[in-house]
Amino acid sequence: MKKTVVVILGVLLAFIVGAILLSAQGYHPIESYISMFKNSLLTKIALGNTLARMAIFIMLGLAAYFGFNSGVSNLGLFGQLLMGALVATLIGQHLNASPVIAIPLMLIAAAIAGGVYSGIAALFRLGFGMNEFITTLMMNFIAKYLIAYLVTNPMRDPNSQWPMSRPILQSNVFSRIGDIDMTVFLAILIFIIVFLYWNFTRRGYEFRLTGANNLFARLGGCEVNKNFFSSMVISGVLAGIAGAFLIMGSTQQNKLIPNLGETNASDGLMIAIISGQSMPSVLFFSLFFGIIQTGSVGMQMDTNVPSEFTVMLQAIMVLFVVAFRDYSELFINLIKARSKSRKLRTEDHEPVC
Repeated sequence: MKKTVVVILGVLLAFIVGAILLSAQGYHPIESYISMFKNSLLTKIALGNTLARMAIFIMLGLAAYFGFNSGVSNLGLFGQLLMGALVATLIGQHLNASPVIAIPLMLIAAAIAGGVYSGIAALFRLGFGMNEFITTLMMNFIAKYLIAYLVTNPMRDPNSQWPMSRPILQSNVFSRIGDIDMTVFLAILIFIIVFLYWNFTRRGYEFRLTGANNLFARLGGCEVNKNFFSSMVISGVLAGIAGAFLIMGSTQQNKLIPNLGETNASDGLMIAIISGQSMPSVLFFSLFFGIIQTGSVGMQMDTNVPSEFTVMLQAIMVLFVVAFRDYSELFINLIKARSKSRKLRTEDHEPVC
């Protein structure tokens, strides 16, 4: 209950500050917010686009959450996403098979690619003592420039004026159920699997224990190095699947382009930070980020508010929710301590019969 109140207060305060900033720039905040939500939820196409964004955010938010809360600093989501997208594109362009075979194969291959790429950073840590905070960050640049080279030269679509690959075969694109992309249902299914694994298995308990106190986990008999490697790989697997979604989704371009998913990877990190130790919050904030990002385009058309405003709104929201979460604990503990101290002083001064 307390965590829910903290989140609600943080979100509300972020919107209030956003409204003040909009007013200071001469925009009408209420009209802008109404337009944002209308253009992200109140039409079938808008809702479908919002949920498709949510699916990407769920995977990237889970990837970052899994790493952070098991003691792993995985800042390489962007590079792992690109590796998954690259493998999905290569298979999707050349495998002319039944979707029942091709689509699962593309997803599995993308997951493996993301896991292998993150696993390399884990091996650098275990074998050479290199900090994964640095290696995962640097490996983003390797992946970024590799993709830039490939879509500019060997994989470039000859019919395009801009650097990009040829699209994957249409048969390898996810279908829709109504206006909802299949990636949405897959993302929710994967979320449920990860949630159960995290909360109800022995390895999940070890991950949580290691993230909370590495030394205690080591003294308690947990295989910390093995868990570190596994956590890093699982985080990369989830990011690789997000890369496949960006290529295979029916609302996507279905082709590899430079800097594909870079802002999405940053959003995934923010979602994990703002979620803290609550995995269900990943689901909530993935939907929320999907709403405000999808609605930003329509808001700009209706009210002329730049779509970049939503980036600032997200950042403010993260700051307030994290600040409330940390300081509310201190504030509540201070009140409890003072209340207990007052009670003890009262008991000490009671007359003895």
